[in-house]
Amino acid sequence: MHDLSKLFGVAAGVAVAVFLWALHISLRNKRSGDAPQFDERQLAARAKAYSSAFFTLLGYLAVVALLDSVAEVRWCDLYTACFLGMMLALDVFAVAAIRSDAYFGIHERPIASIVLFAFVAVLNLGVAIAHFAAGEPLLENGLLTRTSSMNLIMGVAFVPITVASIVSAVRGRREDA
Repeated sequence: MHDLSKLFGVAAGVAVAVFLWALHISLRNKRSGDAPQFDERQLAARAKAYSSAFFTLLGYLAVVALLDSVAEVRWCDLYTACFLGMMLALDVFAVAAIRSDAYFGIHERPIASIVLFAFVAVLNLGVAIAHFAAGEPLLENGLLTRTSSMNLIMGVAFVPITVASIVSAVRGRREDA
């Protein structure tokens, strides 16, 4: 029965995430009229950000594989290692693209995205803090696992994206003024 409630919890979380994503896309399309448009400079900067994220992920996976296979250091389960790598690559792409003004389209207002990023960060960090306050350990049998760390990883991953978006929006407003 406990596994069934976990399954429903995960399904509810995925459903909420899909709903928020669909709402975000719907609001963005309603405000900008269509999908965001990028100029040539932005497309080149996005390509460079994708490349940086890809090579960061490759380096991370190589380190994880070496730690596991050669040094026999087990620090987390496979799912958590993959998720952590995915969040690291997401951070590298998003922050690099935001810093080069290539994450948001030409006429796209970043406020809805900033609110969504902050919501994801605060919600996941709040859940992680609640778990720790309830006495749940971060490590299970000496390993970082998805049940103990997923919300913490997600919350921490969205903090730099939120901060970079806010800094970019403030910088954009100062340049417009």
